Parts: sequence; C-alpha cells; structure tokens
Amino acid sequence: MPGGRGNRRKDRNFYEGFIKPNAKRPCPEDFRERYLEMGWEAQWYYSTNWRVMCRWIDECGGEELCRARREWLRKNGNNMPNRVTHVGGWTADKLDALHRG
Repeated sequence: MPGGRGNRRKDRNFYEGFIKPNAKRPCPEDFRERYLEMGWEAQWYYSTNWRVMCRWIDECGGEELCRARREWLRKNGNNMPNRVTHVGGWTADKLDALHRG
C-alpha cells in the first residue's frame, strides 16, 4: 500500500471537494494519549469519522504514532474488547444468550 501500513490512505485526494477549509475540526490536545490507549475506537470517543481520524493521526506524528500504538499494545495488551452494544435492537446480553442456546 503506498505511503505506509494499515488502513489509512495518505494519497486520497478525491475527497478534496468535500473539505470545508474553515470547518475543519481541530485535533484535540489529548488525542495522542487517547489514540495510544484506544486505537481506532477513539473515533467513537470523539464522535468523529475516519477521515478526521486520519488527519489527526498525520498531525500527531503519522507512522511514528502508529509504531507507538503497536508498542503500547505489546506492553499493555488490548484493553478494548469488541465494542458491540446492540445490533438491530438486540443488546449484547441478548445476543450472547441467543448464541449460547
């Protein structure tokens, strides 16, 4: 993949027409710490979309931040379980009970 590893594509330029220069959401001050702890789950923490997350990652160090996240995961393990709260009105408990029988 050009430009680095992962799902992030640095060379996407076909979204330029959708960018409103004065409406860009600034990167939060604590984004680096939250991203190291949560990874892409920080998208839900900040209630944003993947394009903004990609921009914030680039602003906070890009590939260096991704390497720091991998190193953090090696040291601490994945502390974010799969984040399914409900599916079509079903809570996680109901889905578990359904799968258990």
